[in-house]
Formats: sequence, structure tokens, C-alpha cells
Amino acid sequence: MTESQKTKRQLLDEIEELRRRIGVLQAGEGSPAESETEQALRHLLESSDHERQLIAYEIHDGIAQQVAAAIMQLQSYEHLHKIAPAKAKTAFAAALEMLRQAQGEARRLISGVRPPVLDESGLVAALVHLVQDQRVAGGPRVEFHSDVAFNRLAPVLENAAYRIAQEAVTNACKHSRSDRVRVMLTQDEKQLRLEVRDWGVGFDPASVPADHFGLEGVRERARLLGGKVTIESRPGHGTTVSLVTPLRRV
Repeated sequence: MTESQKTKRQLLDEIEELRRRIGVLQAGEGSPAESETEQALRHLLESSDHERQLIAYEIHDGIAQQVAAAIMQLQSYEHLHKIAPAKAKTAFAAALEMLRQAQGEARRLISGVRPPVLDESGLVAALVHLVQDQRVAGGPRVEFHSDVAFNRLAPVLENAAYRIAQEAVTNACKHSRSDRVRVMLTQDEKQLRLEVRDWGVGFDPASVPADHFGLEGVRERARLLGGKVTIESRPGHGTTVSLVTPLRRV
């Protein structure tokens, strides 16, 4: 299966999941569940819009600037290659380096949104990759423990669980001041469980604004899958983010 076909399949799966949830909403029209589902969909769309804006800023400030600079160097090369070969060679080398940097930045953005390893090898491999990336970046020691029997899950579930883990690990590494972060992935017969824990400064969850995109996105992704995220924390006692959601295999 080509990358294009994989992406198409994943989009279709996610669209089907939204249709299923909308069907539940319509079946229970006028009920409290309707309001909750409407709110979940709205918050998730707002969070997605915010993520797209951040990506657009990063493309503009990073990749677009690097490509524009490379074009200028190639234009210099075109002008100089006959009259000043040495200067032309320098300009060409500079253009190549800028394009390499742009390529690296593009790969970083793609990996941040949906790492290729998630599509190729599944959730466990993607979480291993996430932990390895954090180790390279420095900061607290990040551990990953997995005790699961599945090989692959439904793409929409793999993506949601990965994004929840990514948000929780990133927050722990940036803000917790803990020297250790632990990621645990387990399952029972019917449920998937994901836990990200640190032993840092902690915080008061009630003090976080309700529209905080990161935490709100985590909750809504879980809710739309029929699962639940809990965030347990208090000042001086670390933070635990836990996901429990129905196990949906491919």
C-alpha cells in the first residue's frame, strides 16, 4: 500500500468515526449527550484550527524563509557561474545547505503532526520513537513500558492515543521540572490504557483555563473515541495523565 493510499484510508476511517458519533448525536436529539457531543466536536475543531495555525506559522518562519533564501542563492549562481566561477560555487553550496535545512524542518513538522512510523509500524513503535526523540532533545529521563498483545489498532485510535501521549510528554518535559517521566501502555480484554506520569512540581488543574488548547484537545480526542482522560495533579506532587478507551483493532 502506497503512502497516498494509507493517508486516504486513515482519513476515511476518521470521517467514518465522526459520522458514527454524529449518528449517535442525532439518535439522542435533545438529550444531555447531544450537548456533550456537540461540545466535543466543537472543541476538537477549535483545537485542530489552532494546531493548523501553529503549523502555518512554522512553515512561514522556517521552511518558506529557507526556500526563499535558497532561490536567491541559485539566482546568484545563475548570474555568476560564467563570470565568477568561485563565487558561483559558494552560492550554489549555500543554496544546497539551505534546502537541506528546509528538508529537515519539513520532516520535523511531519513527524510532529503524524510520524511516519505510526502508519508503518503502529502505536507501540511510534511511542518508542517519541521517547527517543525526547531523549535526544535533552531534559528529564523518559521511560516507556508496554504490556500489550495487539499488533495494530484502528488508525483513528492509534492517532488519538499518540497525540495524547505526545501532548502529555511534551508538557511534562517542558513544565514539570521532574528528572523522570514515565509512559505506560497496557490493555485488558476490552480497553486500552495509557498513562504519562512525572514527579515534578505539579499544578492545580482547576486553575487551567477551560479553553487551553492542549489539555482540551486531549480530553476531546478521548471523548470522541468513547474514552476518557483524567488529569491528576497538585502542586509539589507531580502529574499523571491517564487515558482509558475502548480497544478497537484493525
